[in-house]
Amino acid sequence: MMKRLQLLLFLLITLLSASSSFGQDKWDLATCIVYARAHNITIKQGELRQDIAQINLEQARHGRYPNLNASVNLGNSYGRTIDPTTNTFRNSTLGFNSFNLNSGVNLFSGGRVHYQIQQNKLEIEAASLDVAELNNNISLMVAQAYINVLFGLENYKNAKANLDLTQNQVDQLMKFIKAGVRPENDKLEVEAQIAQNKQDIVVAQNAIDQAYLNLRQLLLIPEEQKLEIAEPILGAAAELAVKLPQLDEVYKTALANQPQIKAAEVRLASNHVAEKVGKSAYYPSLGLNAGMNSNYSSVNSLFSAGPLVYSAPTQVLIDGQAIEVQFSQ
Repeated sequence: MMKRLQLLLFLLITLLSASSSFGQDKWDLATCIVYARAHNITIKQGELRQDIAQINLEQARHGRYPNLNASVNLGNSYGRTIDPTTNTFRNSTLGFNSFNLNSGVNLFSGGRVHYQIQQNKLEIEAASLDVAELNNNISLMVAQAYINVLFGLENYKNAKANLDLTQNQVDQLMKFIKAGVRPENDKLEVEAQIAQNKQDIVVAQNAIDQAYLNLRQLLLIPEEQKLEIAEPILGAAAELAVKLPQLDEVYKTALANQPQIKAAEVRLASNHVAEKVGKSAYYPSLGLNAGMNSNYSSVNSLFSAGPLVYSAPTQVLIDGQAIEVQFSQ
């Protein structure tokens, strides 16, 4: 366990100084982590949420500015329709259009816009910390998968060495059997050990394949692309020795630096601001609005030359006799 921890610490310490290239034949730990961060879907989703939070902030800021809306309405009506200029029914064909322009500005809303801007700023900070947490998590997962491949390779080498050692024992035993020093039945036990060593090699190879598969999934590398890790060159055991910090130091450092803890604190502050946004609804709001509009109808041309004059016949009684007369209207 201590050797495993020392190896992990050594790999993480050398990560920052390692040079990497995606096109190289072998992948070191730095290359794997950088590649995973650039292609991980969860990290990309976190970055999109960060962009959405930035858009929400810009939208909240625009709440301080006046709005402007315009509309145009054009059309033709046939048969019995309403004249938009007189609001009366007409049995005719008419064309009409209308233009509308209006604007409004919020003068006072209990500080709602101000608090919304503050809240969205905090949401951007929280989203940024979430992305940092995702980067940390994928880095640790890749490092663990990388170490599993290294341990698989080391176990495979040990299994091969044990098989070679057992085969040497068989050769030596056969010489003793031929010399009559050892009974022939003794070779059965050694042959069983050889079978066990071969099984250990198969198990170690399967473990390597599984570890590579896990690493390939984290990196999102297609099956046809070659993946072979670079085994680090380790120094003496004394060089790998790292003084482990106390539990209290680790806990305090985590509280001060872990992005998920900072994100929780930022979201708590955001919730306090959201409470103020809700309380702003208790206050009256004050706004200023202005608008312009026009209506036009094609029948308006009938009146463009002046008033329309026509005669209406009417019967009147003069000395008891009905006489028809006309009045101009």
